[in-house]
Amino acid sequence: MAIDFMGPPSASLDSGQWKIGYTYHYSKNDLLVKDIKLNGTDTGIDEEDIDGMKVERHYFTFNYGIEPRRWEVYGFLGIANMKENESWSLFGEDVRFDAKNDFAFGIGTKITTNSSEDVDWGILVQASWLKAEDKLWSGTFDYDGDTYSGKWDEEVDAWEIQVAVGPTFKNDGWKVYGGPFFHMIGGDTESKLTGSVNEVPGEAKISGDLQQDNWFGGYIGVQIDLWKNVDIGVEYAYTGSCEGIGGNVSWKF
Repeated sequence: MAIDFMGPPSASLDSGQWKIGYTYHYSKNDLLVKDIKLNGTDTGIDEEDIDGMKVERHYFTFNYGIEPRRWEVYGFLGIANMKENESWSLFGEDVRFDAKNDFAFGIGTKITTNSSEDVDWGILVQASWLKAEDKLWSGTFDYDGDTYSGKWDEEVDAWEIQVAVGPTFKNDGWKVYGGPFFHMIGGDTESKLTGSVNEVPGEAKISGDLQQDNWFGGYIGVQIDLWKNVDIGVEYAYTGSCEGIGGNVSWKF
């Protein structure tokens, strides 16, 4: 649920060529929760801010060339860790959403629109999905003569779309790339409290839709050839409400 690693916006593989690799990406994101409901009923709260949500991703990546250095498709799958920047009080305890090792994946494509000896121009489109869960609290306490027992679970289902355009400048052994990109986040979040009061069971659900303030940003990256068919790259992206930095190592065959 943040900016994903993109790489050069233009294709670089020959027809039938594969590239596999590993990507690490870290981002910090300001998000909005809108259309907030309690047990399916509108609460009247227009929106709530989630500031500084930290997302860490580990991906296995695989690319495949369709048209020689003109069109390639790719996918990535792995795990993600998601953590709130600040804790908050729940039933007298400090809690923080901290989901670890949850499944994440994505798909994408790159098309080279113009090519020359020194620079390639292209467009990249990719989409990714993430589901994260955490148990924020569980316990039993007495209040005003009543006994309360229960647990509080939080779940996030999110997707994002990124569209980038720009140049890839080529030189012997390295590339510099980047440009503007469109970034859209969607999904939903649900908090569920289940438990009992004096052993009488009950349940409450708070749900909302995920969005972000800024839909456009820019990114820049560098890719270096370590040795034949093996390269390494780093990348930084920023939209005003999200920013991320990551690295990738890959092998072509």
